[in-house]
Amino acid sequence: MKGMVSDLYHTKYVALDYSDLTKAEILEKIRSMVNNSFDESVTLFYYSGHGLYSADESKLGALYAIDGNYITFKQLATELSKIKGRVIVILDSCYSGASIKSVGGSAEDSLDTFNDAAIEAFSGYSLDSNPNGIKSGELKQSKFIVITASAYNHASYATGKPGYDGNGYQQSAFTAAIIKGMGRKYPIGAKINRYGNKEPADKNEDGKVTLWEIYSYANSTARSWTSKNGDPQRAKYYGPEGEVLFW
Repeated sequence: MKGMVSDLYHTKYVALDYSDLTKAEILEKIRSMVNNSFDESVTLFYYSGHGLYSADESKLGALYAIDGNYITFKQLATELSKIKGRVIVILDSCYSGASIKSVGGSAEDSLDTFNDAAIEAFSGYSLDSNPNGIKSGELKQSKFIVITASAYNHASYATGKPGYDGNGYQQSAFTAAIIKGMGRKYPIGAKINRYGNKEPADKNEDGKVTLWEIYSYANSTARSWTSKNGDPQRAKYYGPEGEVLFW
């Protein structure tokens, strides 16, 4: 993902990628992003890792850190709201089958609840960082655009599964689909390969890919790739359809 974003010609600043962070380290990295933001900036926060769904309302939707501690969506939204300008949030996370069983219901019902919890946590923040400034659903003023790509069972959708785009690159299905939708092949070392001059996600072929377009492409592609697992991956989107981040 970092390689793909870095390859976009309009990108001015790409932070270092981080892996295997504790909860405290994740929050510190987010807080460091505040100093690199301004009122007109657009910040992309991308997370790929473990997630948690539980009947306990305190952690209904949360991200798991490497130290076993979790960050609730509400806490994540509060920290990211301090960043100036628009914030794009892509959560490519999963949660364990044991968590689903503790709640009951079908995998799809649990997945919808998990994704809805993420969207609800982010939907009340306006562009002026006043969480009381707008109500949920007033997208034109919303500070956040959110894409959730949860999988109900991480064993089915974990990295390292062969077949994604035909080469088994170690990446989750949804992230692999985003990279493919932007016309990039998987990076080998520092090299970025392209499929051609077009981005498959650019449905109207105007040379720009809106977040809605990349979401739609990645969602349908990941669902196709994961249909063999019995419960195809189902993503969700919150935000206006015309917002452009990638071109």
